[in-house]
Amino acid sequence: MFKIKEMNKYHYFIISLFLLALLIRIVWVIMIPSFPISDFEQYYNVAKSVSEGKGFTVDGVPYGLQGIGYPAALGLYFLLTNTSSIESAKIFNIVISALFMIINIGIANKFFINNRVKLIYISIIFFLPNFIAYNNVLGTEIFFACTFATIVYIQVNVSIKNWRLVILGALVGIATLTKPQFIVYPILYALILWLYTKDLKKTVKYTLIILIPILAIITPYSYRNYKAFDRIIPVSYNSGYVMYLNNNDVNITGEWIPITSIPPSEKLIKDLEKIGVNYGEISAIAEPLYKKEAQKWILAHPIEFMKLGIIRLSNTFFNSKSEIREWAMNGYPEEKLKSLNFLRAIDVFSRVSANLILILSISSILFLIFNLKKMLVALFSKSRKLAYNISIPFLNISFFFSVYFVYEGQPRYNFPVLFLLAMGFCYFVEIIMSSNQSTLRKLNQ
Repeated sequence: MFKIKEMNKYHYFIISLFLLALLIRIVWVIMIPSFPISDFEQYYNVAKSVSEGKGFTVDGVPYGLQGIGYPAALGLYFLLTNTSSIESAKIFNIVISALFMIINIGIANKFFINNRVKLIYISIIFFLPNFIAYNNVLGTEIFFACTFATIVYIQVNVSIKNWRLVILGALVGIATLTKPQFIVYPILYALILWLYTKDLKKTVKYTLIILIPILAIITPYSYRNYKAFDRIIPVSYNSGYVMYLNNNDVNITGEWIPITSIPPSEKLIKDLEKIGVNYGEISAIAEPLYKKEAQKWILAHPIEFMKLGIIRLSNTFFNSKSEIREWAMNGYPEEKLKSLNFLRAIDVFSRVSANLILILSISSILFLIFNLKKMLVALFSKSRKLAYNISIPFLNISFFFSVYFVYEGQPRYNFPVLFLLAMGFCYFVEIIMSSNQSTLRKLNQ
């Protein structure tokens, strides 16, 4: 990333910022109390089971509700370090967070020309409160973001060798085991590569190469799911439930609601009874029925679905005030929470964090609008190419927007794309700061 012989004051400054950012993460984890709840508690329990040689189970019961990429990696870390404490898991997060920062230094060098813009991008990655706070959270966020950023970094290296493609495919496989919706990423990869090269033969060849390690990683776990749940489940079986909980007559928030608050149709109850499942019971064999019911509702209520989709995107990218306090600062004793001065300080911190996310989100939407014409022209032109600094953030942000639009929206779901939102923001910063036409031509070639 940095060649020692070519290092100058700029590089030493970046290293100093990195060390400061790493120190802040360590201090945060030491000073700010938190404990895993909800999904995070499940991830932690699965990781402990993995480290104890019990496989992907919770209390001896096979687990497949969500992706296992993070608990698998955390469980392996527990096994190697011979400890499975919450504190040890947070150390693992810090290590992954450090890798994430290093990878993004490389991304900055690939995506931006101006050193000041690179510094702005790197500073966002190093010091954005979310990137610091989530070291306290035993969830997929930091692990997936690091995996995703590494995929992007390898992808933008033009001089691709076959071994890099194998690594890229392996990372996509790991990312898919972490976030099951990533299973469609080979399609995005192929589209991004084709837009950059307009070489169909090369695009097909490279895509087939990355599919080999992807399948090698996902297939054994899919087979395990088949043996455990008697159903073909590539990664997890929660998508149908999530779709059902978020698309129905009573959901007005675009967020998770208790399944018992949704009046079931008579047909759904009868279909569940046929397979021996009670309404509200979460099981692998019932998931397709809930998904079918959700899809039926969406087709019958397209306007209401659109409204909920907009609400979900708003929840995810424009309503981030309480997420850090809820997930990463939830260990304070009751006595501390009675202090008005403390609560004010937390509120100020939360508002600053939320406003920073708001700025990145707005700038990224403007980035999509600004580059929509270039994207459409490149898509329908045989010769017009599109640079990575446009296609990668454009298509990936659009992909995650579409996932959240259909399924569920909540503030912590913005985490995997925050570095892409930072790209969109810095894209405009570079245009503004560019002082000559040659830089502008490079930005838009």
